[in-house]
Amino acid sequence: MRLEKTNSAYSRSSSARIKLHIIHHPKVESLFGICKDFSKTLRASGADETTIIDGRTQLYRLRRLVTGLPLAFDDPEMRIAEIQDALKRMSDHPNYGAVVQHLSQAVDICKSLLDQPSNPIADSLHALAGTNTLVLTKDFHMSSILGQWLHTNFSSFHIRAAAIGDLRNIEEVGKLVYLCSPTYASWKPDGPDWRFVRDPRAMESHFVMYPFGETEISVPGLLAGYPPRRNISSHVPLQVPYFDSIADNETEWSVEERRLDDQGQIRRDELVPARYVRLSGNYFTYLSEESESKVFIVTADTNNKLDVQRETVKDLEVGAFIVLRVEGTTDDFIEQEANRLGAAKYRSSQRRWQNALKESRAREGSLMKVRERLENEFGLVTTGLVDWVTNTRRIGPHSESDFKKLCDYLGIKEDGPKIWEHLNIIRSFHLRAGAGAAKYLRKLLENRDANDPELRESGFFTIKDEDGKGTIGVYRILHIGNLHDVDPRNIETVEKIKTIS
Repeated sequence: MRLEKTNSAYSRSSSARIKLHIIHHPKVESLFGICKDFSKTLRASGADETTIIDGRTQLYRLRRLVTGLPLAFDDPEMRIAEIQDALKRMSDHPNYGAVVQHLSQAVDICKSLLDQPSNPIADSLHALAGTNTLVLTKDFHMSSILGQWLHTNFSSFHIRAAAIGDLRNIEEVGKLVYLCSPTYASWKPDGPDWRFVRDPRAMESHFVMYPFGETEISVPGLLAGYPPRRNISSHVPLQVPYFDSIADNETEWSVEERRLDDQGQIRRDELVPARYVRLSGNYFTYLSEESESKVFIVTADTNNKLDVQRETVKDLEVGAFIVLRVEGTTDDFIEQEANRLGAAKYRSSQRRWQNALKESRAREGSLMKVRERLENEFGLVTTGLVDWVTNTRRIGPHSESDFKKLCDYLGIKEDGPKIWEHLNIIRSFHLRAGAGAAKYLRKLLENRDANDPELRESGFFTIKDEDGKGTIGVYRILHIGNLHDVDPRNIETVEKIKTIS
């Protein structure tokens, strides 16, 4: 924490002030009662949990956007017309018969907001505007929208937008404005984190919020009966919203993520688990969860020029810049470099066992039957079977004994030792290729620096590779989501987000 590094920590901590700005809008405020009763009513009617989660998504989405952004309610980025249409469709669905009244009320609220689009959050921000102000919103999706709005409405001030999750990277600003309640800002899965109260990033912290709820604020470390080390003030008693940690911490990206369906005709047994990753520029990708999976990320060197290094997928964080292939370029940077070094002439051995496995799957009729035979007749652990079948970049099983068992099943037992020798040669080229691929990427990026406007503002750029046959992209990671079963051809490829209604 910064308090541990600063001589004047206690003085600044004691002097800083937190003020709440309670705003009102009757239609917006009525959403809280609807949201509170919606799930309870559905559950009482016997609805399953999937129906409840899918149903409340649009309601909580509406509440999240109208209470967390200052845009006019009829601004397309507020998605209110889109949400209104979704709520109307739900009203006609038999699964939601028990909550038709709730949905009807929410539809009417949408119509009212679109007819009278003035947003009270905007008025509060205009009153609080000043130089060196940072406005914090609930998530990274909202901060990107908010940043554009602030640039349009406060071009004469140095006002920036960020997500609450960015606080750990912020040293100090003149004024902080939170577009949420203190309880929301403190929420963490393992318990509230009140460091923003005890270790302020600004001498002035303002919370613009609606006055819903029943729970008074409680800040651990500010002892009852002693003078507070923070002056928290409001013209009404401080209260916080009805809080549903799962629903209230959903984002537009998690809504998109849950609704993404595989559009191809690939068989279900050919899908592999991969993590959804939302990127700047309205793009997304999937990244493999294999323990050894690595990707290239872009960093800055000592001269503030862009540099490239490899990072394991499990260590990636929101805010990192990832290098990805764009359709039309090479499938894999490492494979490209390994082939140049000499792996290409051994690829036939790699393809031989992969093609034999695919042929056996076709003969058996399903991957499940292949798995049963490998386990029951050959004693082979088949944890990686889907990856062996579907991942054309998989060189081979990691264990030689497993590979011998696999070759025995595939009918290529006699050639197994020679194939395994070739696979190890390919692996050695891949190890050497790691440094070569990074060098290749550095050369492509040598004219860019860390202050490139496309990185700072747009959060991404694309660049042609050396032979002009394809393009690579550098994208800021905005959201790391859940595991999904996906077509392996979609892993580490860039896809555009389609409008979801």
